[in-house]
Amino acid sequence: MQQDSLAYRVLKAKYFPMCDYIHAPLGNNPSFTWQSIRATQDLVKFGLKWRIDNGDSVRVWGDKWLPTPSTYKVSSPRLFLHPDTRVGELINKEEACWNSEVVDNLFLPHEAEDSTCDECGLTAETTGHLFWTCSKLAIPFEHDQCQSCKDLIWSLLMGDVTRTETAAKVVTGAWSLWNNRNEVRVSGDATQSPGCS
Repeated sequence: MQQDSLAYRVLKAKYFPMCDYIHAPLGNNPSFTWQSIRATQDLVKFGLKWRIDNGDSVRVWGDKWLPTPSTYKVSSPRLFLHPDTRVGELINKEEACWNSEVVDNLFLPHEAEDSTCDECGLTAETTGHLFWTCSKLAIPFEHDQCQSCKDLIWSLLMGDVTRTETAAKVVTGAWSLWNNRNEVRVSGDATQSPGCS
């Protein structure tokens, strides 16, 4: 629902004037419309991730903001900062970078590690980013707006029989690229993967 729509403004005024939809309670004597919309809140929360921007509205603990697919949340114990600490407090805004001293002391090593793509430096390095959106490494392949390698393989397999062979080639090529990338990143040794010429 668009935030500038009349329906949104009426529902916000009546049911969640002091917060956003994600934190909105059901309220007393809710309309059937509000009950129906509110029933989707858990589903929306499940798929919701923050875009950090300046970090001032993203909570360090409780919000999904890390590029870790298991939970997207911080699992490090809260040691010395208050529970409502914002991600913006971890950013050195003058230099537009993380305050590495605070981040290294606050988070477990796997959360403090910078997962930004080494090639383009624009976003977290994931398989989807590597294959589809990285400006320097993306595979030049028409993928029908698939958002991940899994989506691409599924769409290829569900297509006609001739696309099954294409799917096998894509899987082999993706594995070879990813395996070689890991070899370079871990040991600095680029190798040619089996089956690639």
